[in-house]
Amino acid sequence: MGPGVAGRGPGVRPIICCAAAFSALTVSLPSLAAQDGPRPWVAFQAYPAGVIPAVGGTLAFDRTDIDAHLGVNLTNRRDFGEHDHESGHGFGGGVSVHRRLGVSPWSIGLRVDLWSMDIAWRDRGPGPARMGTTDITVLQPTAHLRRTWTPTRRFAFFTTAALGMEFNVHTRGEPVGDGPILLLGVGLKWRGRP
Repeated sequence: MGPGVAGRGPGVRPIICCAAAFSALTVSLPSLAAQDGPRPWVAFQAYPAGVIPAVGGTLAFDRTDIDAHLGVNLTNRRDFGEHDHESGHGFGGGVSVHRRLGVSPWSIGLRVDLWSMDIAWRDRGPGPARMGTTDITVLQPTAHLRRTWTPTRRFAFFTTAALGMEFNVHTRGEPVGDGPILLLGVGLKWRGRP
């Protein structure tokens, strides 16, 4: 978790990498016509320093799903970041592309989130205690493995495991932590009328 420069971030390199990965995954779409209308879903992801509840919708193609979502990121980084304690919250959203693995319930995908976060931090010393706040814009690309269960014709349940990176692409205030992230999630998707 390296420090950044106030008002600046790591640049456009993470954004270019994310765009290239999405292009490589979506080039295999057999057509631009979705099989049905958007299917809404709710999901909850947890990571060692926080939780992300989100709502979204899915467009299903031949073997590919494209999701869009909005959510809130609640974090308590404790001393994982640049300071002795960091915590905060933010709103954001993102998109993902998942490729189904044949007729199996498994799929792999890429997801990119963008969060606007307010982080409160404090340092204990060795000198006088310090505290402050930092506003950050976080780019969060992750690779996903998803398993779907369809116990009814109306609803599907899914679980996800994701590994990726957080990049503070814009920082206003003192630098705060970013770096690798591991997320585990569960969700419920509406499949339509039986």
